[in-house]
Amino acid sequence: MLIYINGRCGHDSPCQQLCYELHDGMFECDCKTGFTLHEDGYTCTRNDSVTDKIKEFERDIGLTFVDSNEVDSEDSVRFVKHVETQTSSATSSPGLCVRKCGEGTCVFDSRNKQTCRCPFGKTGSTCQITNPIRYPRFNGRSWLAFPPLRGAYKHVQISLEFRPESWDGILFLAAERDDLVGDFMAILLHNGFLEFRFDCGSGLGVVKSEETVILNQWNTLSVYRHRWDAWIQLNRGKRIAGRSKGLFSRITFREPVFIGGRGNTSGLAERFPTDRGFVGCVRLLQANDHRYDFGETPSGDTVKSQEVEECSTDKCTRSPCQHGGKCVNITKIISYYFVNLCKYSTVYVILLFFYVYNILTIYQ
Repeated sequence: MLIYINGRCGHDSPCQQLCYELHDGMFECDCKTGFTLHEDGYTCTRNDSVTDKIKEFERDIGLTFVDSNEVDSEDSVRFVKHVETQTSSATSSPGLCVRKCGEGTCVFDSRNKQTCRCPFGKTGSTCQITNPIRYPRFNGRSWLAFPPLRGAYKHVQISLEFRPESWDGILFLAAERDDLVGDFMAILLHNGFLEFRFDCGSGLGVVKSEETVILNQWNTLSVYRHRWDAWIQLNRGKRIAGRSKGLFSRITFREPVFIGGRGNTSGLAERFPTDRGFVGCVRLLQANDHRYDFGETPSGDTVKSQEVEECSTDKCTRSPCQHGGKCVNITKIISYYFVNLCKYSTVYVILLFFYVYNILTIYQ
């Protein structure tokens, strides 16, 4: 990677993809995942996975092309033995992923089994099912990416509603760099407790809840930060305050906002007590005055995602009431029937309730 002087990152940056400002007017260019920085230090070229694997294999077996007259029989024997040894170890690796995944991507899971990583709004073993996302559910490997935070370098207030299914996981992550060197802000679960971690560039601040979250139930979280100071409030309980270290008081955000997981962020081990992805659902995220739409751009805010599904645990979220109405479970026994109780008279609602209840009882 080359370092340049007398320049800055921004719209006039010569970097094709990523640009990082250093110090004393210097900057450096880098590339996104799947690309390699060209020798000119500015442009990026896409990696060819097949070609890369062939080149890597050739390096592993020490393959070179020479004139046959220059190789004696003893050298040939040594070369063949070297190829046999290296080839046997290479074939034990998973190899190329060839599973057909439709609009998705074939990947290897933790057991080296081929599986499909589906794009946003697709699910199924081969990504064959269209499943629009209104309220996302994360499986520990999932994440959503939104554009970088704007207008939050000095002050930010975050509201979050989530339904956790495990005690650990990353809920929210926004940073200056994708390696977490520099400024960042994160909300995560660790051993059931909520943590708000932030660094303005000169020292880490950690604010931790006194109570654990409630598993398999909807939890609410409010986070407030102004310069060094911050507080969090879990489930409308006690506000817990904290402060970051050092003299710097502003946070620069250049990377996407990741929800439910780390995204393409590295360097988590030195900053967080866990690098696990969140398992559960999220139905509300608001930062300052912006309430995020979990739909895909251009109608929504999601610019990229991985293995996100629609949350099906709260059926009322799938049939929102209009005109001020409220969606409720009409009976605790028949849990899968719901009705919209809108702004009618009390007598009308009572009569409607008993009518529906009797109808359902007849057909049970």
